[in-house]
Amino acid sequence: FHRIKPQLPSTHGAKYHEFEEGASGPFGEDSPGVWKGRDTVIRDYKRVFIKYWLFGDYSYMIQTSRGRQFIARVEDVIKRSVPGWYDTHAVHSSVMPSK
Repeated sequence: FHRIKPQLPSTHGAKYHEFEEGASGPFGEDSPGVWKGRDTVIRDYKRVFIKYWLFGDYSYMIQTSRGRQFIARVEDVIKRSVPGWYDTHAVHSSVMPSK
Protein backbone atom coordinates (compact mmCIF):
# COMPACT_ATOMS: atom_id res chain seq x y z
CA PHE A 1 0.00 0.00 0.00
CA HIS A 2 1.07 3.57 -0.68
CA ARG A 3 0.14 6.35 1.72
CA ILE A 4 -0.40 9.75 0.13
CA LYS A 5 -1.26 12.93 2.00
CA PRO A 6 -3.79 14.98 0.00
CA GLN A 7 -2.56 18.38 -1.24
CA LEU A 8 -5.83 19.95 -0.12
CA PRO A 9 -8.05 18.90 2.78
CA SER A 10 -9.65 15.64 1.68
CA THR A 11 -13.24 15.84 0.52
CA HIS A 12 -13.75 12.64 2.50
CA GLY A 13 -12.12 13.93 5.70
CA ALA A 14 -9.22 11.45 5.54
CA LYS A 15 -5.72 12.51 6.60
CA TYR A 16 -4.13 9.98 4.23
CA HIS A 17 -5.24 7.94 1.26
CA GLU A 18 -4.02 4.35 0.97
CA PHE A 19 -3.66 2.75 -2.45
CA GLU A 20 -2.67 -0.71 -3.60
CA GLU A 21 0.30 -1.04 -5.95
CA GLY A 22 -0.79 -0.04 -9.45
CA ALA A 23 -3.73 2.08 -8.29
CA SER A 24 -4.05 5.46 -9.97
CA GLY A 25 -4.16 7.47 -6.72
CA PRO A 26 -6.34 10.30 -5.45
CA PHE A 27 -9.39 11.25 -7.49
CA GLY A 28 -11.06 14.54 -8.32
CA GLU A 29 -10.59 17.31 -5.77
CA ASP A 30 -8.19 15.15 -3.72
CA SER A 31 -5.72 14.83 -6.62
CA PRO A 32 -2.60 17.03 -6.52
CA GLY A 33 -2.06 19.89 -8.92
CA VAL A 34 -4.24 22.52 -10.51
CA TRP A 35 -7.07 22.10 -13.00
CA LYS A 36 -5.95 22.92 -16.55
CA GLY A 37 -8.00 24.55 -19.26
CA ARG A 38 -9.09 22.85 -22.47
CA ASP A 39 -6.36 24.38 -24.67
CA THR A 40 -3.60 23.41 -22.23
CA VAL A 41 -4.88 19.84 -21.97
CA ILE A 42 -5.06 19.49 -25.77
CA ARG A 43 -1.47 20.78 -26.08
CA ASP A 44 -0.25 18.41 -23.33
CA TYR A 45 -2.03 15.39 -24.81
CA LYS A 46 -0.57 16.00 -28.27
CA ARG A 47 2.80 15.26 -26.62
CA VAL A 48 1.37 12.19 -24.87
CA PHE A 49 0.03 10.80 -28.17
CA ILE A 50 3.40 11.36 -29.86
CA LYS A 51 5.10 9.38 -27.08
CA TYR A 52 2.62 6.52 -27.52
CA TRP A 53 3.04 6.64 -31.30
CA LEU A 54 6.82 6.35 -30.88
CA PHE A 55 7.11 3.98 -27.90
CA GLY A 56 3.66 2.58 -27.09
CA ASP A 57 2.33 -0.98 -27.27
CA TYR A 58 1.43 -0.66 -30.97
CA SER A 59 4.43 1.38 -32.13
CA TYR A 60 6.79 0.12 -34.81
CA MET A 61 9.64 0.35 -32.33
CA ILE A 62 8.14 -2.08 -29.80
CA GLN A 63 7.59 -4.63 -32.59
CA THR A 64 11.30 -4.97 -33.39
CA SER A 65 14.07 -6.46 -31.31
CA ARG A 66 16.29 -3.39 -31.73
CA GLY A 67 13.38 -1.10 -30.85
CA ARG A 68 12.62 -3.03 -27.64
CA GLN A 69 16.32 -2.89 -26.71
CA PHE A 70 16.38 0.86 -27.31
CA ILE A 71 13.26 1.40 -25.19
CA ALA A 72 14.77 -0.73 -22.39
CA ARG A 73 17.95 1.39 -22.45
CA VAL A 74 15.96 4.62 -22.32
CA GLU A 75 13.95 3.29 -19.36
CA ASP A 76 17.18 2.34 -17.55
CA VAL A 77 18.51 5.86 -18.01
CA ILE A 78 15.38 7.78 -17.02
CA LYS A 79 14.33 5.27 -14.30
CA ARG A 80 10.69 5.00 -15.41
CA SER A 81 8.65 3.30 -18.10
CA VAL A 82 8.30 4.74 -21.57
CA PRO A 83 5.92 6.17 -22.65
CA GLY A 84 4.59 6.12 -19.08
CA TRP A 85 1.19 6.31 -17.47
CA TYR A 86 -1.14 9.28 -17.84
CA ASP A 87 -4.08 9.46 -15.45
CA THR A 88 -6.59 12.09 -16.50
CA HIS A 89 -9.32 13.62 -14.34
CA ALA A 90 -11.72 16.13 -15.83
CA VAL A 91 -14.55 18.40 -14.83
CA HIS A 92 -17.19 19.69 -17.23
CA SER A 93 -16.91 23.41 -17.98
CA SER A 94 -20.37 23.96 -16.49
CA VAL A 95 -19.10 22.84 -13.08
CA MET A 96 -16.72 25.00 -11.07
CA PRO A 97 -14.30 22.99 -8.88
CA SER A 98 -14.63 23.86 -5.20
CA LYS A 99 -11.64 25.50 -3.53
